[in-house]
Amino acid sequence: MQTNVFEIEKNVFWIGVNDYDLRVFDIVMETKFGTTYNAYLVKGSEKTALIDTTKINFKDDYITKLSSLVDIKKIDYLIMNHTEPDHAGSIASILDINPDLTVIATTPGINNIKEIINRPFKSITAKEGLEISLGNRTLTFYPLPFLHWPDTMFTYMKEEEMLFTCDFFGAHYAFEGVLAKNVKEIGDYRYSIKHYFDSIMSPFKKFVNKALDRIETLKIKYVLTGHGPVVDSMNLEECKVVYREWAKPRVANDEPLVIIPYASAYGYTEKMAHAIKEGILNGFSQKANVELYDLVTTPLELVIGRIEASDAFLIGTTTIVGDTVKPVWDVLSTLNGTVHGGRPAAAFGSYGWSGEGPEFVQARLAQLKMKMMEPLKIKFNPSADQLKDIVAYGERFAAFMQNK
Repeated sequence: MQTNVFEIEKNVFWIGVNDYDLRVFDIVMETKFGTTYNAYLVKGSEKTALIDTTKINFKDDYITKLSSLVDIKKIDYLIMNHTEPDHAGSIASILDINPDLTVIATTPGINNIKEIINRPFKSITAKEGLEISLGNRTLTFYPLPFLHWPDTMFTYMKEEEMLFTCDFFGAHYAFEGVLAKNVKEIGDYRYSIKHYFDSIMSPFKKFVNKALDRIETLKIKYVLTGHGPVVDSMNLEECKVVYREWAKPRVANDEPLVIIPYASAYGYTEKMAHAIKEGILNGFSQKANVELYDLVTTPLELVIGRIEASDAFLIGTTTIVGDTVKPVWDVLSTLNGTVHGGRPAAAFGSYGWSGEGPEFVQARLAQLKMKMMEPLKIKFNPSADQLKDIVAYGERFAAFMQNK
């Protein structure tokens, strides 16, 4: 944990904390480089603003840093750009010390804080273009929802050309230097930015583009994020470029693309996958691309990326002890209805005893808002006649894709 504050510009301080030991964030996201919970103090000639707090586990360190810079009872504003508890966790502790400060957040943000701290507090609702003067500094607020919650907003300080964005341009990357220009392992940091985008921002690409459009005309020297290094001249333009690239709408395929990931214990489900591929190609008069992926040997990220690029997909699963298997559940738990929903999809598989696997996959695909065709299952090794039926199933899936 970092114990020192860091002055970014005169009277603008980083007062966050490093969590070097974190290896999983929000239950599902791997964080092999740990993370930071960034917060900032801005002193104006007349008033003082605190921007974001930290996860409750680190509130003592956070308050110690803050107290070293200012009498907390004299802080005028607490600005919450995002109210997820890793940023809002210490609000109650700040209000314990200074119940008279005013919290500034969007309407959803204010509502979230009410349910997080369960007490009354003074507040101002941040509307588009609202300005708050600190004397020689001005804070302007831009509500930009779904980056990645409905509550999110940016705060801009024009005098210092600083943009406070919380999760936008963030990265789970703990280190001592605060500023991006001080990062030594650039490759690890870039990996963390991409991993963060894929895990946090990718379901909300159209909102990412709106945010990029909104800040296009702002003069920006620093982007002060909620996680990871403060983005500075080292990588500000790079972050804009890669976010725009990663947030591009899915490009229509020249020919239909169907992805068939499968998990096969003894080769029988794999045999079904190849027969389904044959049927799909027949259904499109060979003018389609069908890709098969063995989930036991193929990286999950590759499979998910190909599904995102696809026009349709089928998942093959064996059944073991009355259930589908972990590699299949890993795919199903990573898919997101917002990103991947609406595609034609189906489940299939070979089984020995009971055969619930395809039904369980089918149920999850329905929850993800896919366009469903009935599942297909075969007991043990498909016969020559059954293989013909499986090819026909692939042909029907191709017709289903074409609304025939």
